[in-house]
Amino acid sequence: MIESRVGQLPAEQAELVRTAAIIGVVVPVWLLERLTGYREDHPLVRELAERDLLFGGTAEGTLRFKHGVTREVIYQSVGLRWREEVHLRVAQLLEERHEVEGQDDVLESLAYHYRAAARPDRAADYAERAGDKAIAAAALDRARAQYSAALELIETNDDNYPRWVSIAQRLGLACVYDPGRAHLPILQRAVSLAAARGDQAALARAQYWLGYIHYALGDVSLGISYCEQARESSAHALADARARGQESVTVELEAHAVQVLATLGQARAAACEYDGVLEQLEEAIAIKRRHRRGARPAVGSAYTLACRAAVLADLGRFREAHESLAEALDAVREGNQPVRGSILGWQGTVYAWQGEWAKALALATEQQRIGERVESLYVLAVGQALGGYTRWKLKRAPEAIDAFARAVSWMDSRGKRLAISMTYGWLADAMFESGRYAQARVYVARALRRARQRDRFGEALAYRVMARMPADFRRHSPEHYLERAMTSARARRSPHEEAETLRCQAEVAAAAGRTAEAAMFDARAQALISAFDSV
Repeated sequence: MIESRVGQLPAEQAELVRTAAIIGVVVPVWLLERLTGYREDHPLVRELAERDLLFGGTAEGTLRFKHGVTREVIYQSVGLRWREEVHLRVAQLLEERHEVEGQDDVLESLAYHYRAAARPDRAADYAERAGDKAIAAAALDRARAQYSAALELIETNDDNYPRWVSIAQRLGLACVYDPGRAHLPILQRAVSLAAARGDQAALARAQYWLGYIHYALGDVSLGISYCEQARESSAHALADARARGQESVTVELEAHAVQVLATLGQARAAACEYDGVLEQLEEAIAIKRRHRRGARPAVGSAYTLACRAAVLADLGRFREAHESLAEALDAVREGNQPVRGSILGWQGTVYAWQGEWAKALALATEQQRIGERVESLYVLAVGQALGGYTRWKLKRAPEAIDAFARAVSWMDSRGKRLAISMTYGWLADAMFESGRYAQARVYVARALRRARQRDRFGEALAYRVMARMPADFRRHSPEHYLERAMTSARARRSPHEEAETLRCQAEVAAAAGRTAEAAMFDARAQALISAFDSV
């Protein structure tokens, strides 16, 4: 229908609307006039609205297509050679205006039009500049898109290598709060390029970002592996810089080595493999404390402090955990809301481990507000998951489970699986308690599958859910699953999980009429709980 309407236009008017389509969905009137000679009030332009094609835009001095589909259909009907010519002319006009007025809001448009005009060098220049502008404004999604575009356009020859790896490092930085799997091949390419040239410093940074992104996505085995490689490469690069007397490079590499150590500790903590983890985290925190400015800890230490708190809490050292969380929150008191949201998530989880459901719900609610405010869907989804579980524990509201399940589904579908076994376990527990046994088994299976991938936070709870299932929904005896739950808790060295498993053993024994055995398990659970550090 769109093609038919355009085909019926007079040739002059058809060329006008096709030119507008090459400019974009939103068409600055000054640009259309420079390209075609037609002002906004010209009859040929006004008639396009009557033909349901081009209308006045919401911003002053703009026109826009009624739908993006309309623009796309018209754009695809334009021959490649003429399309490239018009894109080039658009880029040149935007560039002239940019040079005169000095406005940076056209950088992305310049990158787009030069790329469509088959001018990759100019497109890469503007994409890089647009990425720098976006990262300075904390618009990290735009930064990731522009840096990725620039890297795709730049040839990775010897002349371009320093620039290419520099942009790749900035891409890694833009992935801090919301990494995606689409960026992994680019950083893998950076590893290959640096390794081929024996560039240990660039290799260490690229390996670090690969490790960080894998860890943040929940691929803890790969995260740990790449962080260990980055640590080794950092040591080689640092030794070489010291031998050459490169003081500024040495300082930079020393700072990077601390960050590698912190992330390695975080990744190992996410795998619930605690031997030596507290020492790694505390070493990184101590080094950053020695170099901090002012009375408060540096923002860079905040999430490391939160991960340290999670380890301490899982080990039953709750008082120390809350002290570490308080220090982490103090570091982000005046900003860095995405990090604050992540810290609140761990603080809420610690309270959930303690059975302090009201406190956990309050923190989850605040985390959701932060996610909405900074437009971080991941922070929002984590808050919704914790909030859904705590609301169920407090109020037994069925709608809480459904909202919880939607949040977990969103994380799963987008590959955001850091510690997701915990939410699988929570969801299995809520489904079981609401009588939705078949759905509970689905989430039990997911939690146990993640446990085999070194994400063990939800493993013990998943086995406890199976122990309480009706006989028709389990293959083995309750004792079989409780033994597995206890093995998982002890492998984590997690006394709160041991206590919950003992409570479950008491429940199962009481249901079977074994009252003396139930009392024994309950007494052992209470003894463990009383030994915990409290807030």
